[in-house]
Amino acid sequence: GFAAALASGDRSFMPQSDQEALRASGLAHLLAISGLHMGIVGGLVFLFVWRGLALVEPIALRVSVKKPAAMTALIACAVYLVISGASVSTQRAFIMSAVLFGAVLFDRTALSLRSLSIAMIAILALAPWSVLTPGFQMSFAATGALIATYEGWQHLQRKRGLVRRRGVSFWLKSLVVTSTVSSFATMPFAMYHFDRVAGLGIFANLFAMPIISMVSAPLAALALLLAPLGGDGLALRLFGLSLEAVLNIAHIFAGFGEARWLTLPAMPAAALGWFAAAIAIYVTELRAMPKAVSMMLICILAGGTWHLSAKERIHFSPSGELFLEHASGRVDRVELRNGPGLPPLRFIDAPISQVCEIGTPCILQSERATIAYADNTIVEEGFLVTSSKGTVKTRILWSDVIRENGVTLEWQRDGFHKRDKPACGHRRWRACSKD
Repeated sequence: GFAAALASGDRSFMPQSDQEALRASGLAHLLAISGLHMGIVGGLVFLFVWRGLALVEPIALRVSVKKPAAMTALIACAVYLVISGASVSTQRAFIMSAVLFGAVLFDRTALSLRSLSIAMIAILALAPWSVLTPGFQMSFAATGALIATYEGWQHLQRKRGLVRRRGVSFWLKSLVVTSTVSSFATMPFAMYHFDRVAGLGIFANLFAMPIISMVSAPLAALALLLAPLGGDGLALRLFGLSLEAVLNIAHIFAGFGEARWLTLPAMPAAALGWFAAAIAIYVTELRAMPKAVSMMLICILAGGTWHLSAKERIHFSPSGELFLEHASGRVDRVELRNGPGLPPLRFIDAPISQVCEIGTPCILQSERATIAYADNTIVEEGFLVTSSKGTVKTRILWSDVIRENGVTLEWQRDGFHKRDKPACGHRRWRACSKD
């Protein structure tokens, strides 16, 4: 299952426990077909064709063998794009690969930030709604931060007159830098969309990525080459053993790596916007001191916005559960009944703190309100929320919770008020769902 997900993005055969372990350990990016996968496919095809044609003397002396190698790699990347389902991160990686191999074909220099900009413009033109998805945000944030980091690293080396080397030392340094930068660049988006942080994700990547890059990827390529000859069995077996090692690393770090002790209120969109602005400055600003000062000030603004926006919320889930979200970020989960829906993803790991028996009234107490739950034939099943300060009383019916796929009450100055869901309106690029 992991092999299928890693190669094609299809997670149908992968156990949920393994997927959760990869998320908790910070290795979930392996399941998203992105720059790593596209780079391995395009890079290996380019390398094999380039070196193979160089061995053919009549061709090597008359033709620039890099160009047919680049064309072959571009075709392989396009086929891989279609096979993998063409998600946003895969589209970004393919467009950047196309710019790179196109530069080889036309004898031009491929600038990394320019290729990233072209990929962003193309994806926004084709699918403007994707800018709101976690895949778009995390993919471009991590890629932009990595490009800026390595360009700054190369500039510092040239300034110091250091000779560029590709030894073991450089490989180890780049592994640490890549894991650290990508983890910090995607952390705000993970907190906003999923309310979780893989606390030891950097270390999990340090252990897992050498196996993926140096063992799993070459074995997968070897299996592909040996498949027409019927000799791919051993390569696939070794490929599977390497992936089992990666899954073992994921489960080990997931056991104590996820910051479950960290309770923070839900991040508002304004705070995420400030964090995104800090990443944009990191990518575009070349001077070290203005970059550091600007990022520090913007991160302070983001943290202040996040802190001031903390509010107590009560969420009624169609799964038959009630979630009390305190201003501090702590979540109390109350089990009421077995509902037909699912709880929100950000609350799915919260432990059950109380259970109300079916058929009997239940009184729940939060910091700012009293919640009366009735489940009998005399009173229509629902909730009555009475604010402790103020006279606001809100009645929520269970039928409304099912019909609206969840209802959220948010604390205002005088009590709890129902938070309206955003209206869809008219969109030119994709029609609103009738549901």
